[in-house]
Amino acid sequence: MINRISIILLIILLYIFALTNYAILTLEEHDPFYIYSLDNIIHLFYQFSLILDLILLLILIGMLFNIKFIKSNKKNILKLMMIILIILVLLIWVELIYSSIKFYGGIGNHQNLLLEPII
Repeated sequence: MINRISIILLIILLYIFALTNYAILTLEEHDPFYIYSLDNIIHLFYQFSLILDLILLLILIGMLFNIKFIKSNKKNILKLMMIILIILVLLIWVELIYSSIKFYGGIGNHQNLLLEPII
């Protein structure tokens, strides 16, 4: 069973992730990433990421306070959490690939992505 301290730490971490995503969505004109954040697809990535972060945050808060629905559907909730986490990781890679193609014309070795095997 997941103990309360680890749930609280995960809640704090997810709150920071959500704040970061929200901050990127609300950049001022003088910020260096302002032009990057104006792209509609990048904006959509961060909105979707924010929604998924908040869903995970609500699930963890429900686990912390032992809400009956979450307690009775624990296996399904854990599966849902794993799916959301996989989507969040894939979303980072999709954003990286999309922005590399759009802003740099493709993915290259200059980005140090380790796409080629190390010999």
